[in-house]
Amino acid sequence: MGSIEQTWIVTQRMAGEVKKAGFAVDSAVKLLRYAKAILNECRLDVHARGELLPKASALIEDAQREIFSTAKPLGTDFTEKWTAELKRALIGEKIGEFTVEGSSKFYSNMPRNKEWVRIAIPEPVKKKLGSIGDRAGVEIRPDGDSHVIITGGKASIRKALDEMSPYFKGGK
Repeated sequence: MGSIEQTWIVTQRMAGEVKKAGFAVDSAVKLLRYAKAILNECRLDVHARGELLPKASALIEDAQREIFSTAKPLGTDFTEKWTAELKRALIGEKIGEFTVEGSSKFYSNMPRNKEWVRIAIPEPVKKKLGSIGDRAGVEIRPDGDSHVIITGGKASIRKALDEMSPYFKGGK
């Protein structure tokens, strides 16, 4: 797992540099977020590694392709610098510390063609989730006692969260 984790670190740093240069790499960052969740799950469940590590690696590679494509205006210096860093990571050289923060969980059944968010839900809004989901055009399902997962299009999720926001502020 070490080289994949180090590759993730390098790719994250690449994304940061491209973002700092003023280019949008939002979908690459999202891919890296998914890859980190998978890698965290692999740390927690050794038996899942055979199935999950190739998925994490593919997500990281997709993120790298997007970043390199977006960063073309930065020139060959950028490409050469980060290609060298990736090679170092692939041969197992330690680039940085890959940490598992909090209680990360991989959500394997999330649809690839939709956005999703997991939030802690205030008690007063729990009874209204069905109607909020219908109005916003999202699916809201429980995840434990105090959280829900909302899936759907980005604008629909935003609409559902906007409708829930007064409950977070204590206004309703």
